[in-house]
Amino acid sequence: MAANGALLAASGIGDVNKFGQGRYSLTTNTDVTRCALTGMINIDGGDDPGPGSASILVGAVSPRTLFVRTAAPSGPHPRTVDDDRPFSVRISR
Repeated sequence: MAANGALLAASGIGDVNKFGQGRYSLTTNTDVTRCALTGMINIDGGDDPGPGSASILVGAVSPRTLFVRTAAPSGPHPRTVDDDRPFSVRISR
C-alpha cells in the first residue's frame, strides 16, 4: 500500500479507503475474524517520508474490514502522530 492509499499489490483485499491522515480501512474478500494480522511500514521504493521511528496498528473491526493506522511519533513539528506511511498487511489463518 502506498502512503496515499493506492493499492500497489494485493491478494484478498477488495477495496481500500483512506479516510484520514495515517488512517485506512481495508475490505477483505474473506472473513478475518480468527486470523493473525501483521502490519509493516514499507520504504515505498526508497521514498518513505518519515524521519525517525514509525509504527503501524492493524485490527479487525468486522469480519471483512481491517483498520490500519500508521504513525510517525518522532516526526518534526507540526506533524501529528498519525502520518501517511507506505505499509503491508499480512493475514494468516
